[in-house]
Amino acid sequence: MKLRIWCLFLVVFLGSLSVSGCIAIHSGDARLFDPYPPHALQAKQAKPVTIAMETRYQLVGMATTDSMRQSVVDNIEGLAEDIINETGYFRYAVDKKTADYVLVMNVRDDGEPNLGLAFLSGLTLTILPAFAKDSFTITCELRNQANNKIGERKIKQEVITIIQFLMLFGTPFASPNQVIKQMWQQVLQDVTVWMNETIIQERTPSVAVPVK
Repeated sequence: MKLRIWCLFLVVFLGSLSVSGCIAIHSGDARLFDPYPPHALQAKQAKPVTIAMETRYQLVGMATTDSMRQSVVDNIEGLAEDIINETGYFRYAVDKKTADYVLVMNVRDDGEPNLGLAFLSGLTLTILPAFAKDSFTITCELRNQANNKIGERKIKQEVITIIQFLMLFGTPFASPNQVIKQMWQQVLQDVTVWMNETIIQERTPSVAVPVK
């Protein structure tokens, strides 16, 4: 009986998607830089600081394969390469052994679908909207050539996806894929600026304060 109900739900819901729209919005801790790169990172260096990446992705609440996880990692690192190379100060490096620094990024993606609301939305042909939320926790560590951690930053982001027939007109401008890409661009720009701030702090010699 349960199987029949779920099959009916899937047929109705998938059929309703053909006449509905799907948009997404994102928000969170990542700083927005306009313009990017900021002035401090625009000047080209004769010997740019090289940054390699080590990315780990975990999707909680849904089964994933190694190839699915690797696809997400490849997308993140591909965006990171473009964003890092936009600056005049940094250059993206493939080889972690020869890079000046390694950015270790752990990504936890907590998916929160509302199955009850999705069922009702399907029955009403998405007149009643369906919602889903992805909560990202992104923990970044910056390590030097000696593999010492010199800084850590944690960023939390949310992507809310809305499915409803009225959203059909907004889909070309705010599709989930577009919004997730925009979120990662903002996150990686924030992280790139943070790396610059962290490296400056590491390379600035501390001045001893005399004890009176």
